[in-house]
Amino acid sequence: MDDETRTAIATLSETVSTGFARMERYFELQQAQYVAFRAEVRAEFAEVRTELTGMRTELTARPR
Repeated sequence: MDDETRTAIATLSETVSTGFARMERYFELQQAQYVAFRAEVRAEFAEVRTELTGMRTELTARPR
């Protein structure tokens, strides 16, 4: 194998490694975004659930 081929293979290997590192970082960011979004949605549902519980309590307390 000549020097030009070795250099090309080394460059290609470096490019592939860099690409995998960027993909890994992308998926890490996606995961963090998903976790934050899930926490926000859960908090919203908890708030709605609390409001519904209060409404149910009010309705059952009303005289018929």
